[in-house]
Amino acid sequence: MDSSTLISAEKIAQICLDPIFSTYLQIVKSSPQAKAKQVVEPSQTRPETLCFVSTPELLSQALKGHPSIIVALDQLLPSEIQIGEHQALFSTPNISAAMALVLPLFDQKLSRFPMGIHPTASVDPSARIGKDVRIGAFTVVGPDVEIGDSAVLASHVVVEKAARIGARTLLHSFVFVGANCSVGKLCEIHPHTCIGSDGFGFVQGKDQRRHKIPQLGTVVIEDLVEMGANCAVDRSTLGETRIGEGSKFDNLCHIGHNCRIGKNNVFAAGFLMAGSCQIGDNCMFGGSTVLSDHVTVGSSIVVGGRSAITKDTLKPGAYNGYPLEPFRDSLKTLANLTHLTSMRKQLTQIRRHLGLEKESE
Repeated sequence: MDSSTLISAEKIAQICLDPIFSTYLQIVKSSPQAKAKQVVEPSQTRPETLCFVSTPELLSQALKGHPSIIVALDQLLPSEIQIGEHQALFSTPNISAAMALVLPLFDQKLSRFPMGIHPTASVDPSARIGKDVRIGAFTVVGPDVEIGDSAVLASHVVVEKAARIGARTLLHSFVFVGANCSVGKLCEIHPHTCIGSDGFGFVQGKDQRRHKIPQLGTVVIEDLVEMGANCAVDRSTLGETRIGEGSKFDNLCHIGHNCRIGKNNVFAAGFLMAGSCQIGDNCMFGGSTVLSDHVTVGSSIVVGGRSAITKDTLKPGAYNGYPLEPFRDSLKTLANLTHLTSMRKQLTQIRRHLGLEKESE
């Protein structure tokens, strides 16, 4: 994570002065001489590095290496902490929040992708390409495609006819965006994800064969959406499959056709969603959660991993399990399952004692 330029403590201090972010990052001591070119773990500190520390042990390790900048949890900052004249110290109530504010200064991800259009890329003459767009080797951009300013298409990306890619969106290698589909601004789509594959629509005829229903709709992905590797979002039969602004997907997620997902939702790896489902805003889904088709989930709902949602769930709250239950009830169910074998033995003994063991059920 080396940076081509040093990041100064004064630049980090500017974040602290923003009223929106000052709750999460405060200046304890800054110095014009404190600069870092790399973020490291506390055990790997040395001059010109920055580290985050969350325990007294990690703080002790970090100080031994004399890092230029330290970001520490609030409770780790007694007055006796001694740092050098050329070091800087910041405090935070939440290390993850501080990372979200500071690490973008060191992020050199775009340096992976060369400027301009690679000579092996195939770009249709009718495509509308914005300013400062990067298009990698062997990428295919179809007719009537629109790509916004500063977007990045890595190598081997395919963007089919009349698709739209928003400004400053990053499509990693081997991403597919189907015809007429749309990806908004400031999105990031990781390798081998497919946007706009056909929905899973078939009808069984009298000959018992499944006959395909053409999938004529599109996919619309709104701004600030991130999708992990190996995800799939199916185009709708008619109309659109839509993913709302700010939603985040881990790897290996599937969104079926005609689904509509609201804003600022989070989906852990292995989330599977059958067709024609709806999800509101501000929900969280644990890994390997499954939604049956034609199910509606409301807003502000949290679902534990490996759960299955088979009916509408509209009331805000936490849920878990299969069949889905309120979270506390599901914990009781899990606890009771461990007693089923002994309860069955006890029931057999009771039936035998009552002379009922030979009665038919």
